[in-house]
Amino acid sequence: MYWCSDSRNVDVVDADDEGFPVSCSQGHRSSLNLQTHDGASICLVCFSNLLSNPLSPTVHVSYALSQISRSLSLPHFLQPLLTFHPHFLLSPLVAALSSFHDEPIAAQLTHLILALSASADPSVSCEFVSRVSDRITSSAFGWSSPQLHLLHCLGALLNGEKGDDLHKQIKDIGNLISVLVTGLQLPSEEIRGEVLFVLYKLSVLESTSAEADGSDMLIPFCPQILYLLVDVLMKTQNDDV
Repeated sequence: MYWCSDSRNVDVVDADDEGFPVSCSQGHRSSLNLQTHDGASICLVCFSNLLSNPLSPTVHVSYALSQISRSLSLPHFLQPLLTFHPHFLLSPLVAALSSFHDEPIAAQLTHLILALSASADPSVSCEFVSRVSDRITSSAFGWSSPQLHLLHCLGALLNGEKGDDLHKQIKDIGNLISVLVTGLQLPSEEIRGEVLFVLYKLSVLESTSAEADGSDMLIPFCPQILYLLVDVLMKTQNDDV
């Protein structure tokens, strides 16, 4: 099964007829065409192009993501992916997460990112954290679904089993914290909740790091954080908050 770069066609090839490895219908390298279920295969280049094309129908994107996620349980798919192409999907997955407004697709993207992070070399998790945090700090913080999805994904990555030193992969953690603190002023409880969780994880990871010097990265922002938290408490109608 190949996802073509125009995102409209799905070609099914019988492994018994042609064998593996074979190139996809777009002529991409056969080494990037990985066998999945029942003699089908996924071309990583076509999959990447599908995610990168803003005109790709969401139903095609969702189906492709589900097939990739399902295939991660197959050793003959996962092993070559992690051995030869561990970083290939990093950029398209993060780019898609920062652009799709569709919540179910964002959930699929986050699930796939976390699954790859858990299965692969630690460098994959590190690069995901670096790329996701860069996306958060590279644009003005405002109410948008992609921003919420990125925040949730970053929090989940930092909360994972490989999260002990992942905060060190954030290129400018001071800038990230500044952006997150600004996000606390937004009128969205969802975003504020995600922001607070990421700030909490960053503080905990820094304090438990082997290189911790006893200082807290949030101290310079404490007055602003406290002011915003008190403001939130005064305005909220939710007892849980």
